[in-house]
Amino acid sequence: MTDPVPELPPGVSQVLVIPGAEAVPHGFVDLIADQTVRALSLGGTQIAVNGYRFTRPTAGAVRVVVPAGPVRVVVNLLVPTLNTHLDLFVAPGQVVPVFHRYSWVRSHPGYLSTTPLGSATPEERNMFQFLGLFFAGLLLSSLLTVGVFALIVRALP
Repeated sequence: MTDPVPELPPGVSQVLVIPGAEAVPHGFVDLIADQTVRALSLGGTQIAVNGYRFTRPTAGAVRVVVPAGPVRVVVNLLVPTLNTHLDLFVAPGQVVPVFHRYSWVRSHPGYLSTTPLGSATPEERNMFQFLGLFFAGLLLSSLLTVGVFALIVRALP
């Protein structure tokens, strides 16, 4: 197609074309790594866009040329039960930014959004609150145990 390619945003390290996308009206998905949470993976992130699999670097962005219409972005394909996905509609010539951020909770695959995520999500805040209450309870029970033990030792002749 002879459509003009929209200007690449800063940080785009590669442009991928899904097979067949160049022969039909197409749009663009910019996959952007949100660096607020660092990944433990050194090799990048496994991603599929409309079934086309590739590895996105852990930092930076990748522009994917997709056929116009419904698009599904899936992240973390190595463990099928831990996938996260985002369904969106791309119009011809449209550029849709998709942000991926790893989760603070390591058993969670992370988050996909069309807007930057930034801080902790509600699920992560709930996990932090639970852990805070758990450790506060553990500290309180430890102090009570030490206090009761001290009283028992003082009461001995």
